[in-house]
Amino acid sequence: MAFFRGLDTEAYDRTYTDIELVQRVSTYFLPHQKKVWVIVGLLSFFALVGAAQPIVISRAVESLEGQPSTQFIIMIVTIMIIFGVSLWGANWLRRRLLGRVMGDVVTALRQDAFNASINHDMSFFDKFESGRIISRITSDTQEFATVVQLITNIVSQLLLVFILITVLTIISWQLTLIIVAMLPVVIAATVIFRKVARYVTRRGFQVLAKVNAAIKEAVTGISIAKNFRQEHAIYQSFSEVNQQSYIVNLQRGLVMASVFPLLSLIVAGGTAALLYWGGQAAANEVITIGAWYLFMVSIERFWFSMMNMAAFWSQIQGGLSAAERIFALIDTQSNIHQIDNRFVAELKGEIEFKDIYFRYTDQEQILEEFSKSKF
Repeated sequence: MAFFRGLDTEAYDRTYTDIELVQRVSTYFLPHQKKVWVIVGLLSFFALVGAAQPIVISRAVESLEGQPSTQFIIMIVTIMIIFGVSLWGANWLRRRLLGRVMGDVVTALRQDAFNASINHDMSFFDKFESGRIISRITSDTQEFATVVQLITNIVSQLLLVFILITVLTIISWQLTLIIVAMLPVVIAATVIFRKVARYVTRRGFQVLAKVNAAIKEAVTGISIAKNFRQEHAIYQSFSEVNQQSYIVNLQRGLVMASVFPLLSLIVAGGTAALLYWGGQAAANEVITIGAWYLFMVSIERFWFSMMNMAAFWSQIQGGLSAAERIFALIDTQSNIHQIDNRFVAELKGEIEFKDIYFRYTDQEQILEEFSKSKF
C-alpha cells in the first residue's frame, strides 16, 4: 500500500534467528554473572512461595471440617504474613539488581552501536537518514531493556508452572491429564502469535525511526525552511508520517491485545471441565474437599502463568526485533577500509590532485581520474 511506503528495511538490515539473537545478547550479560544468578535465585524463591500458598490455604480449608484450634488459625495467618513480607523483600532486591544490570547492558549496547555508527564513512550517512540511525541507538535499546525485564517475569512463571504441574499430578493424575491434553492448543496459538507479533513489532520500530528522522530533519533545517516560508509543507509532511505511525502502532496494539483474550477463551473451556469432574470426584469422596480446592486454586495459577508466558512471548518478539535492528547497525561493514597510514609532509602551500575518484553513490560519479597540477 502506498500509505506504508517508507517502512521497508534498510539496505544494511539482516535477519537473525532467535537463537543467534539470544546468544549475542547473552555476551552483554556475562560481566554481570553473579548478579544474574542472584536474580535467578530470587525468581526461584517467587515460584516456590507462589506454589506453597495454595497448599497452606488448602490445609486451612480441610481443618474447617473439624474444629480448628486458635493456635492453628494463628499459625496459618502467620505463615501467610511471612510469605507476603518475604515476597515483598525479594521483589525489591530483584528489581534493584535487575535495574543495575540492565543499566550497564544498555550502556554497553549503545556504546557499541554509537561506535559502529561514527566509524562509518560519509557515504553511509548520505545513503541512510541519520534520524533513523539515532532511533536504533536510543529507542530500540530502550525497548530491548524493557522486554528483558519482562523475561525475568516469564522465568518466574515458568518455574511456577513446573512446580504446580507436579503438585497437580500428586493430587489427581487423571485431572492433570486433561490439562496436559490442552497444552498443545495453547502452544500452537503462541507460535502463531509469535510470527505475527514479530512482523508488526518490526513495522512499529520502522515507523518510529521514520518519525524521528522527520523531526530531526525539520528541526535541523528549520532556518532554511523559514527563509523560504515552507513551514506548512514541513507540517504536512510530518502529519502524514505521524498518521502512518498511528495506524501501524494501532495494528500492533490490536495484535498484542488479542493474545490474552484468545488464550482465556481456550482455558475457560478446560477449567469448566476440570471444575465439573473435580466436583464429582470430591462429592464421591475420591479426593477431599481441601484437595479439590487446592487443585482448582493451583490450576488457576497454572493457567495464569501459562497465559502470561504466551502473552509475554509476543512482547519478547519486540525485544528481539529491537536487538536485531541494533546488531544489524553494529555488524554493517563500511564501504571504505583504511589500509595504510601516511604521514603528511611539511606543508609548502602547494596542492596537487592526481587520479582522484569520488562519488556519492554508484549512480552519482563526481570525479573520475581527476588530476590537476600544483597551484
